[in-house]
Amino acid sequence: MRALELRHSAHGDSFALRLRASRERARMTQEALAGTVKITAKRMTSMEMGGSAPPSPELIGALARALNVPSLWLMAGDLAGKQHRPDWYTGGAA
Repeated sequence: MRALELRHSAHGDSFALRLRASRERARMTQEALAGTVKITAKRMTSMEMGGSAPPSPELIGALARALNVPSLWLMAGDLAGKQHRPDWYTGGAA
């Protein structure tokens, strides 16, 4: 599988980028992930585009479980501590 090439910028690593990268890494469609966590595909698309209201802690937990990533990292990125970042993720890496 090719490595995801996400770049850190002044606007930084975001929940939307981490969510999309995790979903792609899990080889899931937006529709499949939305169905797994019981939200609409429209909401999933909005979250990945960064245009959605922040998800609840419960939804972040469900997404993290479905994607097999740490919920703290999915929610806060490196602010949660770099030890939570999955080894495969290159976005936001300093």
